[in-house]
Amino acid sequence: MNAQAPIETDSLYERDFHAWLTVQATLLRRGDLDALDLPNVLEELEAMGRSETGEVRSRLTVIIEHLLKVQFAVNREPEKGWRRTLLTQRDDLDRTLCDSPSLRPRVGEFLPEAYRSARKRALAAFDEYEGHRIEHYRAVLPKKCPYSTVQILDEDWLPDPPS
Repeated sequence: MNAQAPIETDSLYERDFHAWLTVQATLLRRGDLDALDLPNVLEELEAMGRSETGEVRSRLTVIIEHLLKVQFAVNREPEKGWRRTLLTQRDDLDRTLCDSPSLRPRVGEFLPEAYRSARKRALAAFDEYEGHRIEHYRAVLPKKCPYSTVQILDEDWLPDPPS
């Protein structure tokens, strides 16, 4: 691509997203702000922010689901897998929060929604593998998140299993 040639962006966004990104980056590097596809650039930047937030929420949900399983499951056989999932999800969440540190203070804001989803998922898993105990699980799983943000993010912390 000739660095001085005009760059055509009309409908490239719809036809070839990767090519559109390359063109937008070239225009930015040139400082040719008037040629940018500004509405779509703004839309994509906002989508990137939503994506990062969604990743944090998703990983929180999985972490909490597995904390609930570790704490409340009667059947302890799958516990090693739950712990491995906790390690992976906490590690990946930490990486995301290091890349986007402005999201770290918002983790507490995401907890109520993440907990509701995690509780539903844990109940569904308990129903699938221990259906005869589902009423027990419905009764013992707290309605509100019993874990603090610090506990959820601490890669070494685990709740005590049932006695």
